[in-house]
Amino acid sequence: MQTVPLSTPLTVSYVGPSLESGPLPSLLYFALSAQESLRTDPFHQPALFLEKHPIRVFSVDLPYHGGGLLATEALDRWAEETLRKESFLSDFLHSLGLTIQQLFLAQILTPGQTAVAGLSRGGWIASHIAAAFEEIPILLAFAPLTRLRDAKEFQGFPPSHPIDDLDLIHLSSKLFRKKVRAHIGNLDTRVNTDACYAWIRSIALTGWENKVRSPAVELCIKPSIGYQGHGTSKESFEEGALWIAKALSLL
Repeated sequence: MQTVPLSTPLTVSYVGPSLESGPLPSLLYFALSAQESLRTDPFHQPALFLEKHPIRVFSVDLPYHGGGLLATEALDRWAEETLRKESFLSDFLHSLGLTIQQLFLAQILTPGQTAVAGLSRGGWIASHIAAAFEEIPILLAFAPLTRLRDAKEFQGFPPSHPIDDLDLIHLSSKLFRKKVRAHIGNLDTRVNTDACYAWIRSIALTGWENKVRSPAVELCIKPSIGYQGHGTSKESFEEGALWIAKALSLL
């Protein structure tokens, strides 16, 4: 794992060929910390399955991840910080957007040859990034958190709180022309399978309303595994990585 030698708002790590090799297809992948996303099993499996292809996989530490912090406590911190400062998550997304913009300006990322993916909370972040960048035409989400209120840490928030504006269903108008795929268990009670289906259907419906006859939007529902049905199997990670490779014309 290497670090991008740029002064960016967030530190960017990557695996794959050295930057000295010149422009290559890229995947921005978010799970927990950069170390866990790129090098720790099972979270790193999308990057692992892509190692045999000429691609770089980039990541950053999500808020309250890395540096010895417990990932299991991170969403509690997200909720606490959002109650203290409503713009906490929007501010992080803004910093991440500025970081990615600098990667494009430095020609480390190539428009049209960059995909974004995420796992659970990382899928929520990846979706916001896909919606923010026309240069990123491909989005993959594993067991994505689509509504913050579906996470138990946010369920005590007052009605009509600004967190509702960050639900992924509000991004449909920015995603319907992209290639989008989600994987989720058939009874994921951590992030809510039904909410994920509603999000994917909203993207497809928005495409149809905009005369896209066959929106490139897919939902793969598999038997739930793991605690609260929120696990992602090795097979799903591999299928997702293969889909990314095909979408980026690596196969």
